[in-house]
Amino acid sequence: MAFNTLVLSSLLALQILPPLPSENSANRIDFFGDINENEGNVGFSSLDPSAPDYGHIEISKNSLGFNSSYYVTGREGSPEPFNQAVKSGSMTGINGYNNFSNYLTSNGIAFKDIGFGFSQKSDRSFTQTWNLGDDILGKDWYGSPDSTVEELIYKANPDNVDFSLFYQTTKIVDFSYSDIFVAADEGPTISFEDNNFFVFTNPVTARKEADLALLENSLADAFLSDVASLGGEVRVIWNSAGAPESFDFITTDKYGIQYFSIPGSIQAVAKPVPESSYIPGILVLGFIGGVCFRKNRKQNEPIVKLAGKICTGK
Repeated sequence: MAFNTLVLSSLLALQILPPLPSENSANRIDFFGDINENEGNVGFSSLDPSAPDYGHIEISKNSLGFNSSYYVTGREGSPEPFNQAVKSGSMTGINGYNNFSNYLTSNGIAFKDIGFGFSQKSDRSFTQTWNLGDDILGKDWYGSPDSTVEELIYKANPDNVDFSLFYQTTKIVDFSYSDIFVAADEGPTISFEDNNFFVFTNPVTARKEADLALLENSLADAFLSDVASLGGEVRVIWNSAGAPESFDFITTDKYGIQYFSIPGSIQAVAKPVPESSYIPGILVLGFIGGVCFRKNRKQNEPIVKLAGKICTGK
């Protein structure tokens, strides 16, 4: 079973999530976080059932009744002891982004050297990453025994968290803040193996990190020039459809930590196209504007006289 976003968004009456975005196959940078390579996505919660960050008990159809992950972050933001992770995923492919792609090729930069990460900033605590807030049904999350889909909205203080693009261990690009929206499908059985996840952000902008070395600076410029030419905004999407995700679980003295390996991508947000019904009006306004500019010239056609009256109000 896989998430088809076009079908799902039309058939599923989402309760608290925004409409699921269509995926952009033409302009995307794909990445994957292998938990065996100290990468991946992380969800964690307090081990104390009475704690406000324990997470609600899942109630959707075919769930096992466990508590949900109250916090989410990339592997680099995990509260596990002695965490040395730098990023949540490494680049696995690219479509479009021509300047960036050409720069990688011409400089012999391997896909694995480009990374994506999201986490609380290095000087913030684990509990300042994206979380479920008050964890209120109908506001921060939604589930029902009648549906296999659970919706979750993870939020953070924008000053505490980062979405970032890396070259090796160097951050080269920061993205603006977004909530993280999760549609989790428990699948047709109670097995975790048929679960699917579609996770996405709002459109975000990008900016270059300061004081970069020459190669990193040029690499960031190539990426940003592509983003600008494609409309100025991108969206991050993780979609487990068609790719079985890895899963692992550990505990510390305070937290239960879940690791996920879900394919993700940085996708250009398509520029909006004016609806066709607007186009004749735009053409008429352009024509009238031209007539107004020439309204002092002698004209004989009735349509031009009418347009002149519209321009002058006489």
